[in-house]
Amino acid sequence: MLLQWGFATTSNKQRIQAFVGRGVRLCLYSNCNPTATQLAEEADKSLFKRITYNEDHICSSSFQMSTVTATVFELDVTTSS
Repeated sequence: MLLQWGFATTSNKQRIQAFVGRGVRLCLYSNCNPTATQLAEEADKSLFKRITYNEDHICSSSFQMSTVTATVFELDVTTSS
């Protein structure tokens, strides 16, 4: 699984993309399937989602989403002529 694509070096990204390209040339992987970048981004999103929604995960406290409370004020604006 390709995790932490943002931390991968350019060299590693090129190697992974070349690997996927060889799979396409050998008809083991279709051009219609996601690219290496798309696969890695989806894996990153999935990992982040699992960490943030799993209270028992060791990193969950680092990524807790804070609740934002908004107050709506209604202003009575009248135009006087």
